[in-house]
This record gives sequence, C-alpha cells and structure tokens, in this order.
Amino acid sequence: MSEVGTSAGTLSPYRIESPSQTKPMAGAMGLVFISLGFVMYLAMQADAAGSSYLAIGIVSLIVILFTLIDVEFGIYCLIGGMLLSPEIPIPFIHLPGRQVIVRIDDMMILMVGAAWFAQTAVRGKLDHLVSTPLNKPILLFLFITIISTARGSFMGSVGSPLTAFFFVLKFIEFFLLYFLVVNTISSEAQIRRIMISYFITLLVVVIYATWMSVVTRQIGRATTPFESAEEPGTLGGYLLFSFALAFGLLNYISNPISKLFYFAVMCAIIPPFLYTLSRGSYMAFFPMFIGVLYLSKRKLIPFALLVVLALAMPYLPSTTKERVEYTFQNRIENIFNPEEEVVLDPSSTARLERYNGVILQWQYKPLLGQGMTGVGFVDSQIVRVLGELGILGLLTLSWIFKNLFQSALTLYRFLPNGYMKGLVLGMIAGTIGLIFHGATANTFTVVRIAGPFWVMAGITFVIYRLHEKELKASHAS
Repeated sequence: MSEVGTSAGTLSPYRIESPSQTKPMAGAMGLVFISLGFVMYLAMQADAAGSSYLAIGIVSLIVILFTLIDVEFGIYCLIGGMLLSPEIPIPFIHLPGRQVIVRIDDMMILMVGAAWFAQTAVRGKLDHLVSTPLNKPILLFLFITIISTARGSFMGSVGSPLTAFFFVLKFIEFFLLYFLVVNTISSEAQIRRIMISYFITLLVVVIYATWMSVVTRQIGRATTPFESAEEPGTLGGYLLFSFALAFGLLNYISNPISKLFYFAVMCAIIPPFLYTLSRGSYMAFFPMFIGVLYLSKRKLIPFALLVVLALAMPYLPSTTKERVEYTFQNRIENIFNPEEEVVLDPSSTARLERYNGVILQWQYKPLLGQGMTGVGFVDSQIVRVLGELGILGLLTLSWIFKNLFQSALTLYRFLPNGYMKGLVLGMIAGTIGLIFHGATANTFTVVRIAGPFWVMAGITFVIYRLHEKELKASHAS
C-alpha cells in the first residue's frame, strides 16, 4: 500500500485522508460537552434508579458511533471525560476493603482504543503503527508490571489479585491513550483543535473549583468535580501542568489576543491552585517555573511574572499562609536552633514512616518488588514504584522520562518561534513539575493528571514526526 503524504514536512503512513478532510464533524466539540453535561446531571440525581448506568449507556453510544466515523472525535471525548467524568460504583464486583468505582473516562479510553484498533485493522495498517522513542521502554515497563504482579499474586505479597489487575489495567489505559494520540493525529491543525478542547475543559474545572472553594466555600479545599472524597492534590497537579502549558504558549505566540487569553487562563488557575492547600503542588510549582525561565529564549515574560508573584506573596489567602507556616515554620526555627529537636507535623511524620515501611518491604524483593498493591497505600509515586516494581521498574520508568526529555529538548531547540515551540516548552516544564509533584503523591497513576500528561506526550511526538525530515537534515548538517 502506498504512503500518502498530507502536506509539506508531514509524515502520515497510516491515514488515507488529508487533515483538511478529517476535520471534526460540525458541532462535534459542542456535542461532547453537552453530552458530558447531561451525564453529570444524571450522575447528580443519586436517587434516580439506574441513572448512572443510563449515563454510561448514553456516553458509550455517542462515543462509539462518532469515533467509528472519526477517531479524532473520540480524543475530544477523552479530554473532556478525564476531568468531568463522575464516579460510578459497581456493586456486583467485590474487592477486599474497598468499593469498585469506575469513571466514564475509563470506559471511553477502552472504547476509543478499540474503535481505533478496529479502524486500523480494517484498513490493513497495523504494520504502519508509528515508532517513537517511548515504545520500547513503555512495553518493557508493562512487561515488568505484569510479571511482578503475577509473581506477587502467587507468593502472597499481593493480597487481592483482582485489585492488582485493575491497577495494571490503569497503566495499560494510560499507555493506550499515548499510542492512540501518536497514531491518530497527523497535522498541526488537529493539534490546535485538541488544545482548544483541552483549554475548554480546563476552564470548566477552574470555574467549578473557584466557585465551590473560593466564592461559596461549599468545600474546604479546592478539588476536581465529582470526587467521592476531596482530592486537592489531584487538582493541584492538574492545574500545575495546565499552568505550564499556558505559560509556554504565552512565551512564543505572537497574536496579542491569544497572549491575553493565555495570560487570563494563568490568572484564573492561581486562586483554585492556592485553595487546594496541596503542599506537594506548591513545592512542584517552583521547579516548573524555573524550567520555563531557564529554557525560554524570551526572558522578559517569565521575569515579569516572577516579579508579580513575588509582590503578591503578602496578599496570599490566610488559609494558604497557615498551611505553609504549619508545614515549614518549625523546620525554619530549627535551622537557627540546631540543638532543639525537630518535630514534624503529623502528616509529614506519617508519610516518612510509611516510606520507611515500603523501603523495608522492598529489601526482600529488590529487583521486581512486591507487585502492584503489594506494599499497600503509599503517597509517593517514586517510593511506590520502587516498592511495587523494584529497581527494574524504577529504572524503566526513568528510561521513559529520559527519552521523553531528550526528544522534547531536541525538538524545542529546533522549532521556530510560534505555537508549537510554546507547546513543547510547556510540556517540558509541566513534566518537570509533575516529577516533583510525584515525590509526595501518586501523580502518574491518577487519571486526572496522568491522562492529560500522556495526551500531551503523544502530541509532542506528533510534532516531532511532523518535523522529522528537517530535524534529520539539521543533524546531518
């Protein structure tokens, strides 16, 4: 089968249509959000018998029908669903000590992936799947996850194999999302449309969090919509990553109206971000910001924003100040009085004790770890991977991020000033922030953070592929 190009500098070995022929159907993006809004309304009617399952049925039907026509539509559904999907309990599946809860986005990832795979198989293009520097480490990471969990199930370190299966399935969903984006998107026009969907979803989440936690004070800490329990750390990580994307775009787009829009988005993110009271998110904000400041060739905007943030420090909300002082005041005092005993706050003490327990468990199985869920709950992605998947799992995860950073930095330095360069800058800085966020949270196993991250990782390699010829020529010269 012959390869059909789309435009100059665009490699598209797996689609017949040109990007101009694959624009979303009229009103498709609006339909996504109207559908999700209807689903959210049904989910809130907790007393209505069967409303949750009716919601699943409606969304499933919409996603399957439209995705079979255009897989790009399915990606819009996923972007909205990852943040605006309600939790739906599954009463007929019983796990030890916990209730099984499914989000509609979990179903959508599998459905969109199945529709894409079926479409690809029918067209006979399975041998044309796109190769990226992340393919091998991702597959190796999944292999280690499955082997470690299977071993843990047989040896007894994994208490509930069914619970572990759902966690393994979560990783598979995230990587499927990455491969879906890489193999479906083939033009910069599509990337821009996806980012429009991303920022619309972001604004919905920001408005909800601001209204609930800042304006009406109906909840104590800002959180994402439709959580059975408050998850401020999840919202903090998502807003941190989104702030970095808007920050990167603000640096390199030239249109004044667009600049004003992304600046407004950044300003809108700050109030709910502060009201998350998430110390891990606060800590991760500074490495993210330094990443933009260091990499950006246009230092004026980052420096100006840094000055504004510094001047605004005295005017932070009282709850934010109290949270920071509660965490750090005692440690600052002990710097000047080293003879005094360092007393940590209860939350930090519990975390450190839990980390120590995981390290002790890891020592018994250092290479492959205890398997998924084998070390229980631990609030740190790095410590958790070490305990569950061992040294091999942690090294493979490091390999994934090493290849991602290496490719993204090469692409960023090559790209001319403009939208795509800003987007890649935001992705790099946002990833730096999420890695620091993962020191105190399960950042890359939470769909509302990991989902957007893997979509953006896929978009980064789509941009790389679109400029692959020029990159190779540049390296050769």
